[in-house]
Amino acid sequence: MRISSLCLPVKNILTPVPVVSYYLHIQPVLGELSSLSPYRSIYCEEFEMITDFRSRLAGLAGLTLGGLAIAVSLQTPAQAQAAYGSYVGIGAGVGFGDDSNLALVLSSRYNILELPISIRGTAFIGDGSAFVPTVSYDYPLSFNTEVYLGAGISLPAGDGSPVGDDIAFVLQPGVDYTMTDNNLVIFGNAIFAIGGESGGGTATSVQGGVGYQF
Repeated sequence: MRISSLCLPVKNILTPVPVVSYYLHIQPVLGELSSLSPYRSIYCEEFEMITDFRSRLAGLAGLTLGGLAIAVSLQTPAQAQAAYGSYVGIGAGVGFGDDSNLALVLSSRYNILELPISIRGTAFIGDGSAFVPTVSYDYPLSFNTEVYLGAGISLPAGDGSPVGDDIAFVLQPGVDYTMTDNNLVIFGNAIFAIGGESGGGTATSVQGGVGYQF
């Protein structure tokens, strides 16, 4: 006989039932209850403790699963941002220094998805050429727009490049805007080559263009 049957009130057992059911089911239970009456209170207390523990355990499990569901729903993975991604692009740049000139710009970005960091490269092709590799910290402003700040060096090849004539430490603030209906990226940034001018001054260039995200 199950322990739960020992803890049923007698008034529930003695409800009117057919005679056959009484002799087949209820009378044997009453007999066992009579023989186990000294232990009935012990069985009932243990049964109530087990029932209460199972109820508490079920409630705790429900709260835990609910908390996990809320935590997962509140997370917004960085990878879901459209602005995240690598690209190559082409545009134009202009230098503001001792030699203010225009140049063709080739720009690239390799995004490290696990971190808000990108490896970038900007090449200037014109009367004075240069290559500027940087590492940037990226910060998303919206689903498809992010700003960044990069640091690196300028490597001019000859005189008159938009970032100066000498190798220099550079800072590169910029913005990337990814179009939502295709893989095109509109980029724009400035490069400050500290000590890039032949006289020790800072060479500044501003460039922008369109890239293809992959």
